[in-house]
Amino acid sequence: MRAAPTRCGAMTPVPSRDHAGRSATVRCLRRSLIGALWILALCAAGAQADETISITVGNDPTEEVPVPISVTWSSATASPSVFVTVKPAGGQGCAPSYAADAANSSDVLSGGGSASGSESENRTFSDPGNFTLCGYLQDGSSSSAIVRKATGPVGMAVRSAKASVAITVPPRVDPGQTFQLSAAVTSELSRSILVTVKPFGGRGCEPNYAADATVSSDVISSGVQGSQTVQTNTTASEITGGYLLCAYVQEQSDDVVPEAIGFARFLVGPNPTSSCATARSQVRAQKRVIKKLRSKLRRTSGSKARKKLNRRLGRAQRSLRAGKRRVSARC
Repeated sequence: MRAAPTRCGAMTPVPSRDHAGRSATVRCLRRSLIGALWILALCAAGAQADETISITVGNDPTEEVPVPISVTWSSATASPSVFVTVKPAGGQGCAPSYAADAANSSDVLSGGGSASGSESENRTFSDPGNFTLCGYLQDGSSSSAIVRKATGPVGMAVRSAKASVAITVPPRVDPGQTFQLSAAVTSELSRSILVTVKPFGGRGCEPNYAADATVSSDVISSGVQGSQTVQTNTTASEITGGYLLCAYVQEQSDDVVPEAIGFARFLVGPNPTSSCATARSQVRAQKRVIKKLRSKLRRTSGSKARKKLNRRLGRAQRSLRAGKRRVSARC
């Protein structure tokens, strides 16, 4: 190494050719190492980007109707495991791994075995409600398995089946009369139509059949599906008054929430129009009787006969007054 002058006149060492060569080699190795690390980072990012999993649910999930639940995945490994679980919403969400989630959920499907793919399973929910789906892409199912990707919570709302009911009944029936009532029902699924009857004026229709059955009598109990009209003949009570019919469309008789409720009212009693006409007719007849008795009384001279006619006339006049009261009440 030789010295070189500086601006201040001091001498600084100048590297030899051998030292300069070693420095260049170090710089080259350093650049190569940085390049290799950069390539590894890009590869790792690309591998991470390949790990995907997603869940989809079929249209209009409905109780008692199978709904398809599908999972699609892509993995950097050749044979990953795929799991989908379900649990009621509102509690725990999705756990970090399948093993941790399994204790509080049930399996919808488990599959995988290929770097990418898609699987589907039909799931039937017996009751409506809100549910949470969780998906896991892992290297196996054990608690120590590596979780490559997870998805969730995925919400799913399962609706109640649809139904409607309308009751048709005569507005009035005579006491003890047999009459027909009908229930027009539309039910999306196989259900029961349950109709009860009770005196009107106390409690109305209860929220479900089981609650109403304790304070009423059954009129109709039949299975239905689609659009149907269920008819039956029943006998009116001998006790006059208003009555209430309550109809329930339910899966079972002890269901708490019916899918449809309907009601109708009817009267048990004499025909008001007919009763009015009868009362008026009776008044007219009594007036004719009184007119005849008065005419006869004018023609009669004997005291004994007149006394007898007066008694008959008094009875007829009392009947006329009672008849007029009936007309006032009925008409």
